[in-house]
Amino acid sequence: MSDTPDYKNSFRQAVTQLVSQDMPVPWRVKAVDDLIEAYVAQVDEVPDGQQLEQLANYLLRDSVNQPDKVSRTEYPALNEGQWKLRCRREMSSEHVGVMATCSKDRMRKKRYYCESA
Repeated sequence: MSDTPDYKNSFRQAVTQLVSQDMPVPWRVKAVDDLIEAYVAQVDEVPDGQQLEQLANYLLRDSVNQPDKVSRTEYPALNEGQWKLRCRREMSSEHVGVMATCSKDRMRKKRYYCESA
């Protein structure tokens, strides 16, 4: 067995330990940033994608579980289902005039707008 430290395994354990902690979002951002910067400084490469995904999910943990996040935050993180629902409900003001004059094309215009967004 070699004497070199296993940085990937150590980072994996550190990620698991960090993700298990419950702390306010600003502290989470700082902790995740410090952990990634320390890894890059020691190993001189980017961590594995799986650990980065765990850390990203950790940062977004609270925003996913808030049913009213759209009304409380300016730029909420929406999952695919929420995005589709939002597209079905909303349209730009430039399409409102077209819909007012031609109501039979309403659904088609609305879908076209959402798909192009």
